Amino acid sequence: MITMHGTFDLKDNVAERDFAEAFSAFCAHLQSKGFLTGWQFAERAPHSGYDRAPPATRYYVAIHFPAYEIAEQCYAYVAADQEPLKSLHKAVNSKVVRETTRFCLFRMIGQGGRQSGDWAL
Repeated sequence: MITMHGTFDLKDNVAERDFAEAFSAFCAHLQSKGFLTGWQFAERAPHSGYDRAPPATRYYVAIHFPAYEIAEQCYAYVAADQEPLKSLHKAVNSKVVRETTRFCLFRMIGQGGRQSGDWAL
């Protein structure tokens, strides 16, 4: 499994519920096209013991893909910037502080991801 992780802040006038609804609509569309296996939206929970160089941002999203190749196909689909996805993507992006966004992909290793003996990247 491949997961896109993202951290960001919401604009001051945006409610968490409004972002969650827009993000869910965006992800549900991508899932209907066969790109995603799931997604998550969370708020950082500061903790004096767990926090070691935490992000300065407050919010986090995860988008789960079944395979790297599918994540690549999804990226191309989003980058094509065509309707109906274009409006769904804009609805999400319009709610975040662009300068705070950070995204990256991680490939799962071990349990729930790669199987024993399948460690070649």
